[in-house]
Amino acid sequence: MTDIRFNVIVEPLIRVTLTGGAHAKMTLPQVCAALATDRIETFPALRPHQAPAWHAFLVQISAMGLKALGTTELPGEDEGDWARLLRSLTPDWSDDEPWCLVSPAISPALLQAPVPEADVDRYDKIFGKTVKAADALDMLATAKNHDQKSARMHAAEPDDWLFSLVSLQTQEGSMGRGNYGIARMNKGYGNRSYVALRPSSASTPGGAFHHDLRALSAGANALWNDAQALGIATEEALALLWTVPWNGEDSLPLSRLHPLFVEICRRVRLEFRNGTLSARVANSTATRVEAKEHKGNLADPWTPVERSDEAKALSLNVEGFSYRRMNELMFGSDKRCWQLPLLAKVRGSSPAAHFVAEGIARGQGKTEGFHRRSVPVPDAAVRLLDTNPDM
Repeated sequence: MTDIRFNVIVEPLIRVTLTGGAHAKMTLPQVCAALATDRIETFPALRPHQAPAWHAFLVQISAMGLKALGTTELPGEDEGDWARLLRSLTPDWSDDEPWCLVSPAISPALLQAPVPEADVDRYDKIFGKTVKAADALDMLATAKNHDQKSARMHAAEPDDWLFSLVSLQTQEGSMGRGNYGIARMNKGYGNRSYVALRPSSASTPGGAFHHDLRALSAGANALWNDAQALGIATEEALALLWTVPWNGEDSLPLSRLHPLFVEICRRVRLEFRNGTLSARVANSTATRVEAKEHKGNLADPWTPVERSDEAKALSLNVEGFSYRRMNELMFGSDKRCWQLPLLAKVRGSSPAAHFVAEGIARGQGKTEGFHRRSVPVPDAAVRLLDTNPDM
């Protein structure tokens, strides 16, 4: 039986560059504590297109942990407090299986659903494909070796696999039969967009983390109401979708999910053999979440929703966040009416801010670039964003 390995709660596996230039490896609670106190400059192993998904993942698990503990007070620099917060989401696993990169197939592993007992004996047949390079697991389509070379990372570190898992499971779309995409996008060839309005002082990874987490905590009631109006979280609030078994055939109804649920869209299991990590992958006959009719409109706090004809999440094309697109999002247009997400709305006072938009444009069997644009908004102009009728 596979051992439990690479526990991100207690093992320093995540490489960081601290403010001032020092390099270190941290546990996940240490990362959260360092971000909350704005001590991280960069994550050296994190590739640009993975950064928004990693940020959203950290904010989502932290916000849900705060709710599970019944508090809105953020832990500070004490990593023990952050460990308790994260473990509050997985109280049924005393060995931290859901926070480990490798665990027995019948148990959850980080962003990897357990294999149902009925399928354990057929594991090798079901999970028949092996991925040996961390970047090959990621969601980028790199078969033609143009902008990004494919399958380069054969000597990958654990955090390379972690970042690829987060990218794949939380922002991937459809890639052929048996490979379905996430629920938070409009159709299989859409994408998950990340749009936020943050004070200019929140330009660092820690500043963005602290701001978005505070804003989510302050707007929790509004977020919950919006989610319930869409049929989310009306029965039980399942936060981490990799903690429940998945046979590849059954989909989870929205009514079981927490509004900030961290989803998974693929059946993946990491393995550690002969001192090397690799991944086993399997197809599915159904999406993990049954939400096709919602077209990505799931109250995601970063995703704009178009309401011109029917509610649907923003889907980027090769144009990315052009001047025209940014103007539409910030001020609306005659052709399109946008409902900005919770984290892109004006709240309280009006300090100078940046309107930040990020996302990967996807097509059929291809990716069309990672797009990012940040528009500075001076003090006097922030309130002008309130002219958007849906804010």
